[in-house]
Amino acid sequence: MKLPDSFLIGISILLLFTFTGCKNNSLSSSKPNIIFILADDMSYYDLSCLGQKEFKTPNIDKLYNEGLFF
Repeated sequence: MKLPDSFLIGISILLLFTFTGCKNNSLSSSKPNIIFILADDMSYYDLSCLGQKEFKTPNIDKLYNEGLFF
Protein backbone atom coordinates (compact mmCIF):
# COMPACT_ATOMS: atom_id res chain seq x y z
CA MET A 1 0.00 0.00 0.00
CA LYS A 2 1.46 3.34 -1.07
CA LEU A 3 0.93 6.36 1.16
CA PRO A 4 -0.29 9.60 -0.47
CA ASP A 5 2.38 12.22 -1.09
CA SER A 6 0.48 14.84 0.95
CA PHE A 7 0.54 12.54 4.00
CA LEU A 8 4.29 12.01 3.70
CA ILE A 9 4.88 15.76 3.29
CA GLY A 10 2.74 16.48 6.36
CA ILE A 11 4.63 13.97 8.51
CA SER A 12 7.96 15.36 7.26
CA ILE A 13 6.96 18.92 8.21
CA LEU A 14 5.76 17.74 11.62
CA LEU A 15 9.06 15.99 12.32
CA LEU A 16 11.03 18.99 11.05
CA PHE A 17 9.27 21.37 13.45
CA THR A 18 9.51 18.89 16.31
CA PHE A 19 13.25 18.35 16.15
CA THR A 20 14.31 21.89 15.19
CA GLY A 21 12.15 23.69 17.78
CA CYS A 22 14.23 22.71 20.84
CA LYS A 23 17.44 24.74 20.93
CA ASN A 24 17.81 24.82 24.73
CA ASN A 25 20.22 22.14 26.02
CA SER A 26 17.91 21.17 28.87
CA LEU A 27 15.04 20.61 26.44
CA SER A 28 17.01 18.91 23.69
CA SER A 29 17.93 15.97 25.94
CA SER A 30 14.25 15.11 26.58
CA LYS A 31 12.04 13.33 24.11
CA PRO A 32 9.36 15.37 22.26
CA ASN A 33 5.74 15.15 23.39
CA ILE A 34 3.63 14.34 20.30
CA ILE A 35 -0.01 13.28 20.13
CA PHE A 36 -1.09 12.23 16.65
CA ILE A 37 -4.85 11.76 16.30
CA LEU A 38 -6.00 9.93 13.17
CA ALA A 39 -9.78 9.86 12.79
CA ASP A 40 -11.60 8.10 9.98
CA ASP A 41 -14.45 9.97 8.26
CA MET A 42 -14.12 13.13 10.35
CA SER A 43 -14.45 16.50 8.72
CA TYR A 44 -12.67 19.70 9.76
CA TYR A 45 -15.64 21.10 11.70
CA ASP A 46 -16.53 17.97 13.71
CA LEU A 47 -14.77 19.31 16.82
CA SER A 48 -16.48 21.76 19.15
CA CYS A 49 -13.32 23.91 19.25
CA LEU A 50 -13.71 24.43 15.48
CA GLY A 51 -17.41 25.30 15.49
CA GLN A 52 -19.41 22.12 16.16
CA LYS A 53 -22.63 23.02 18.03
CA GLU A 54 -24.46 19.65 18.34
CA PHE A 55 -22.00 17.84 20.63
CA LYS A 56 -19.01 18.75 22.79
CA THR A 57 -15.42 17.43 22.62
CA PRO A 58 -13.92 18.94 25.81
CA ASN A 59 -10.77 16.80 26.01
CA ILE A 60 -9.80 17.45 22.40
CA ASP A 61 -10.69 21.13 22.89
CA LYS A 62 -8.22 21.27 25.80
CA LEU A 63 -5.48 19.76 23.61
CA TYR A 64 -6.36 22.25 20.87
CA ASN A 65 -6.18 25.25 23.23
CA GLU A 66 -2.94 24.23 24.95
CA GLY A 67 -0.94 22.96 22.00
CA LEU A 68 -0.28 23.37 18.28
CA PHE A 69 -2.81 22.50 15.61
CA PHE A 70 -1.76 21.51 12.09
